[in-house]
Amino acid sequence: MTDTMSTTSEKPRTISIKVPLDLPTEDGELSRVRQTIIAILTQTDGLVVFPALGYLFDFIDDAWHVTHVGTGLRLPLTFPGEAQATAFANAAGELADWSVNHPSLPLDVRRQVVLLGKEHGGIPNQKVREQLARLEAEEA
Repeated sequence: MTDTMSTTSEKPRTISIKVPLDLPTEDGELSRVRQTIIAILTQTDGLVVFPALGYLFDFIDDAWHVTHVGTGLRLPLTFPGEAQATAFANAAGELADWSVNHPSLPLDVRRQVVLLGKEHGGIPNQKVREQLARLEAEEA
């Protein structure tokens, strides 16, 4: 992949991808839909960044996600800004082959992804925090 990082004089390169979203229904259940978003390419083939989607598909500027292009699934971390999310995505390129549709992510690699994300200012989601705490307790 060519260098996709932008300078202040050029716009970042983008790609359209479909991501799964769980939308609340009238009966209080969740309905999974696929929504097309425009995401910013990173130096890591297969990983893109975009601002989090809020209510009525409005973007949240201070919450950024990193998503795998092949699956449309976001990594379970939220970053405070585009720069942190991009730096993490660029660094995460060494942890897996993100260019494939379904990268191999054994437990140790998933843990490395989360720890690297935290180093770049990412906040893991609740489920991941619970899993990490359980793993740390087992190792103690």
